[in-house]
Amino acid sequence: MMNAMHDLSAYLLAGSLWLAGLYAYSRLLIRPLNRPGLERAALMLALGLAMAAPRLPQQAAAVFELPVLELSSAPAAPEAGAARAQPVWPLLYFAGVLAGLLLLLVQVLRLLVPALRWRRGHVGHTPVVFTGGRMPAGSFLAWIFWDETQAIAGADREALLIHERCHLRQAHGLDALLAGLLCALFWFHPLAWALRRDLRRTHELLADRAAAARTGTAAYIRLLLSQTLRVPPALLQPFRTSTVKFRIHMLHASVSRRSLRAPLLLLLPVLAALGLLSACLQQESESVAREVTVQPGPVPAAGGNAPAPVALNLDAIRSSIGYPEAAREAGQSGKVIVKVLVSESGAYAQHEVLAGDAPLLVAAVEAQLPQLQFEPARDASGKALAAWVAIPFNFVLLD
Repeated sequence: MMNAMHDLSAYLLAGSLWLAGLYAYSRLLIRPLNRPGLERAALMLALGLAMAAPRLPQQAAAVFELPVLELSSAPAAPEAGAARAQPVWPLLYFAGVLAGLLLLLVQVLRLLVPALRWRRGHVGHTPVVFTGGRMPAGSFLAWIFWDETQAIAGADREALLIHERCHLRQAHGLDALLAGLLCALFWFHPLAWALRRDLRRTHELLADRAAAARTGTAAYIRLLLSQTLRVPPALLQPFRTSTVKFRIHMLHASVSRRSLRAPLLLLLPVLAALGLLSACLQQESESVAREVTVQPGPVPAAGGNAPAPVALNLDAIRSSIGYPEAAREAGQSGKVIVKVLVSESGAYAQHEVLAGDAPLLVAAVEAQLPQLQFEPARDASGKALAAWVAIPFNFVLLD
């Protein structure tokens, strides 16, 4: 449980780092170039690495865990007290993720159901789904929605179709879905929502430029101004949006003449720095996780082909350790976690101390480790295998 929480926190921290770093790169270095295609690529890179980079597989040796061995300063161990309170933030996080995924599902269904059930036809040579005034013109994934009640024809109709076909051709609907997934996973991060907004803006700029290149900028701007505002479904790539003023401004804006060399060359050190920081975060989290790996697990039954080593004399080892008198007098208590390498014969081979702040308790445990005896782990064919076993000792100093 604790390991899972540390893995989750490491993922969220590393993902947030990738998101913040690459979004800043896009906003500060790419947007001023007025190249929406390049900005879209930078935003999608930020989106993809924020979700995937912290999950890159890492090689790690398997360590089997044994139950916690309780050692107290009294002959009879007390009854188990109240369990350590578990943090509530994972529950809050997953509740937010679930709400985000449900919202995304509702948004998809609001477009998918009409796409499959509403009347279809053609406008010119372009297949469309007729909305009958129930939805403004727009596109989503493989469908173009067309409001046939709108009085539009000739060059204006062609410009609008070019706009929507650009959305389909460049798979802007898939971008919108992935951005929705990012917002569900990182619902607490304001930059996830900012990235989604900026990505939608670049979609419109790309489609505007494609249409204006065919019909002329002035004619296309008149078409934009002629459209009244309506609130579209969330995932729809609508022709009419509340950013018409900004879109008109960007149609008039010229592409920056600044060289692309510097921003693109800076991407490599940015990625390297973010990768290094992310690796440091994950390494630190793994170190913390190792120190709190004290959750008991069932010991495999003796006999047969055990996938993990089976300890044969843990009770004897616990009795031999007892509660060191020097540690009792010094007031030392707490957990000691050791990782023991069990050889193919089931004997102790070597060990590492994973956690333990009380030196007297650590020394007492280490002194008895060579006496451990195990039934070795075996593969499916019955061949004995060497394996690591984590053994937590919990020393409780009673009054």
